[in-house]
Amino acid sequence: MTYSIGNSALDPNVPVLVRTEFGVAQELVEGVERMEILYGIDDDNDEFPNQYVDANEPGIDFEDVVSIRVTLLVQSDAAFVTEAPQPYSINGVQTTPADRRLRQVFSSTIALRNRIGSSL
Repeated sequence: MTYSIGNSALDPNVPVLVRTEFGVAQELVEGVERMEILYGIDDDNDEFPNQYVDANEPGIDFEDVVSIRVTLLVQSDAAFVTEAPQPYSINGVQTTPADRRLRQVFSSTIALRNRIGSSL
């Protein structure tokens, strides 16, 4: 199973969260315009994450991954809802789009089973 951001089959201007399984894509949630996944790395062997990096980080050892942080940016259906462009921040990076849509950032950190704090 893979998850990605695509365009709606009904309206190609609407972003959607898509799940693909065995080559079959299924639209799950409209309005999801961005998804980021960061991996919690335990680099001092205390079984807790010391840093969060993306999968393209040079030299990442997936044996050191003890958690995953998933962040979704969801936008409103309509543009020009607000009087002025509204900034949002994902992982410390602030962006101010010009379309004046409402946006909300959702983030969750998931401990990988049997990988975090297992010595306690």
